[in-house]
Amino acid sequence: MSSSRSKVRSFKESWCLKHGLEISERCPTSDEVMTAKCLFCERFGKDASEQENDRKRKRSRNIAYFRPPWRIDNIQKHMKDQHNMKYAEYLEAPEEVRKSFFDSTGITFSPLHGADNDCLRMLVDKKIVERIIGGMLLDVDSDDENLNSSMVAMLIFQSQEDDYCEGVDPNSGRYLAVVPNPLLLTLFVKYMSAGLSLGECLKLLLDVKKTADLREPGCINMQKVITYSRFVCAVAYQMISDILKSVWAFSIALEGGNKSDNSYLDVRIRFSVNEVLYNLHLVALPIREHNTGQYMFKIISDLLDALCENWKAKLIGITSDGTSSMTGHISSVVTQLHQIRHPGCYRVWCAAHEMDLVVQKIFQRLCNDSFVSTVIGIVGHLRRQQNMVSEMKSKCPRFVDTRWLSMQKILTWLVAKRPRLQRHFDEKKPACAPQQSFWIIVYVLKAFVETVNRCLVAIQGLSPQKKRLENLVIDLIEGCDVEGPYIFQSDNYSVVSGNYRVSYENAELFIKDQDIFVANLLQNLRINSPDEYKIVLQSTAFLFAESVNGLSRVIAERNVANEATDCLPPVLPQDLVRISPYEFSQIVEMQKNRLMVSFTEEQIVCINNEFKLLRAAYRGEEDLRRILDMSDHKTTFTNGWKLLVDRIPLLCQFAGGLASVFPRKTTVESDYSVIGWKKDEYCTALTNFSLEGILHCKQYEHLKDLSKIIDDH
Repeated sequence: MSSSRSKVRSFKESWCLKHGLEISERCPTSDEVMTAKCLFCERFGKDASEQENDRKRKRSRNIAYFRPPWRIDNIQKHMKDQHNMKYAEYLEAPEEVRKSFFDSTGITFSPLHGADNDCLRMLVDKKIVERIIGGMLLDVDSDDENLNSSMVAMLIFQSQEDDYCEGVDPNSGRYLAVVPNPLLLTLFVKYMSAGLSLGECLKLLLDVKKTADLREPGCINMQKVITYSRFVCAVAYQMISDILKSVWAFSIALEGGNKSDNSYLDVRIRFSVNEVLYNLHLVALPIREHNTGQYMFKIISDLLDALCENWKAKLIGITSDGTSSMTGHISSVVTQLHQIRHPGCYRVWCAAHEMDLVVQKIFQRLCNDSFVSTVIGIVGHLRRQQNMVSEMKSKCPRFVDTRWLSMQKILTWLVAKRPRLQRHFDEKKPACAPQQSFWIIVYVLKAFVETVNRCLVAIQGLSPQKKRLENLVIDLIEGCDVEGPYIFQSDNYSVVSGNYRVSYENAELFIKDQDIFVANLLQNLRINSPDEYKIVLQSTAFLFAESVNGLSRVIAERNVANEATDCLPPVLPQDLVRISPYEFSQIVEMQKNRLMVSFTEEQIVCINNEFKLLRAAYRGEEDLRRILDMSDHKTTFTNGWKLLVDRIPLLCQFAGGLASVFPRKTTVESDYSVIGWKKDEYCTALTNFSLEGILHCKQYEHLKDLSKIIDDH
């Protein structure tokens, strides 16, 4: 009779599917299996026990590793003792179901198996809990131990290192986070995502509990609200960690500034999943020391080390906002990140941000107090004219601020409704009625802003920034016959800015080209008000000379020496078909080391082959060629690839990683608006932890949806 504890000398690979194992190490010479890990431990943790509260030591959440001599009875004993419920479910499942049983990322947004309806239980990696939640997100300046104590911060996280046994890797442990009453957590996320402070959330939760008569274990106090925020941050970072481990490449965007009482660093990650480009908030930390590249680099490096051990091999792009603290040749955080990256990492300076700075500086010079006062008076008056509003079926936009993008709405509306407004001003003669020069400047600014905004929209797409900027400068030069670049001497008949000059004569021609109404106004000024006439010409000449000089210096792509690089790689089908197979193979070769982390040699070869299939389809399929030829800079990555992803999936996946490099501006700016708004209007002592809670709550639901996509992928 054979013993049930008989030893098996060689590992049978059929055990992987039969018992839920995965080979983790082979002998380099004989290719024999040396280590196999338990997928139940990795994906689900161990089952909760009815005697859990009676145990002096908590159950381990470490991953069990099995090694020779191979004993199938020990493997089965582990499964039944530690994963009885999940293992039984697995054994009953058909073979096809077993093959995808462990496809989950290991962190889900539903309660873990064995949790009751009154608790939400999540597994979070050890490094995330100890380094980020219990370290980086502490407010060391606060007197409240709920915010400054690492011990208090980790109270909701149950360590899973106890009950160590042979075959368990002690370095792969995770924490179990338990939060009572998921309903209150859901309400907390809703309130925080709306931008409320922790104190305001506490008041609302107390009101909800009282109104709904909720039976919440213990009282709802500030400590519990802070616990909810830590839970959200931990789950968000776990999800981001899983994302970084699953994609072949990602980019980071850095923005630092001093717009509020404390300077801060905003870091985002960009990646592609299922033909969709994502731009997620990672961390926004107040800079408590000097705003140096070295300090910012340490924050980013420590954070990424905790989230993804091989992040340096996957980092493919670094985008900065171009502030002086970010672009120094030696001390810049961008330079330091670039120095430790693998070859093929693109360094990008956000042209959209720099354009905004240049144009806004010019607007501040032109839109002086007198002009702004006139705009405010006119807007306020026109919005009160209810009869005229009903007649035009249109109301003047509100005056928000003097930022050029905000002013564009007002300028466009004033020009569109000018004939009716002019009749109103002539008939009613209100005190706010504008002078002739006001209308001329409105038309000039509208034409200028429309030209710049077309470039701003295009530059945030998936086309090279440098070419778009060059086209913008050419448009402005041709629009007002800007001379340069040369060395000019100042005179009384032109405006000189740097190496560019605009004569008053050319400024006058530009104004007359806008509208016959404006041309007549300018002629009247020339005859009746020579001084005002000259000011209008000076303002117009200054607008174009200064903008061409400033925008021509905006360098979008930079190499390691802070000099302009070649354009970014093509990522959309309509752009890829216009390069040769050799040019494409050079792009793939540049990313070879990065690709080897996630792809096999065969798959990399397949990427090149799929590129050739794309070119062949473009040449041979008339319908596809027509669709691609109609695409432009407004085409999104998703729309650009939707017809081809099923035919050339690896090429699409490769292009998605490259596309993460292209800067995106709008989401970053929305984060900044939250930072500035909360600090300035509600709580000037806003801590880094409170801020992080707000920003992660804002994307919490988005992360839940992304989690489902990755689980199904």
